[in-house]
Amino acid sequence: MKLGPAELTHYYDPPLQIGKYVVHGRGMENQLANDGGTGKLAHLKESSIDRIVDWSKAAGPLKYRETLLKRLGTLPMGMDDYPYLDRDVYLYNPENLPGLHEIKPTIVPLEGGGVSLSVRSLVHCAELNINGELYVIAMESLTGDDYEY
Repeated sequence: MKLGPAELTHYYDPPLQIGKYVVHGRGMENQLANDGGTGKLAHLKESSIDRIVDWSKAAGPLKYRETLLKRLGTLPMGMDDYPYLDRDVYLYNPENLPGLHEIKPTIVPLEGGGVSLSVRSLVHCAELNINGELYVIAMESLTGDDYEY
């Protein structure tokens, strides 16, 4: 007997019920360090999701293509005709952070390894499915107060 491919995405990365929202995607949970301790898994608060949804809905939907142009200044190579680009999404960018093409980044080494951009921008975004709608969220607009353990 031969079985077809098994889709395990929902098994390894299941949606999470947060209040009245069903949230799916990387970015809804993060490791947060408290007072120099080891990181604990935390997820977005319902009040944070309320704020994301309300602000994004007021700003109105965009095509996914437009969010990539705002974030990067261009589409990634080879994606010009990708059908997903015409999907309606909501961009959460309440601080009107600039895209990568609009900043002059200075690479700053971090303690313990790694680097960071010295300028806050739209480079770091999470794509979350909230109640069946896609939200592209500027992660630099969120703080530790937006999460709960």
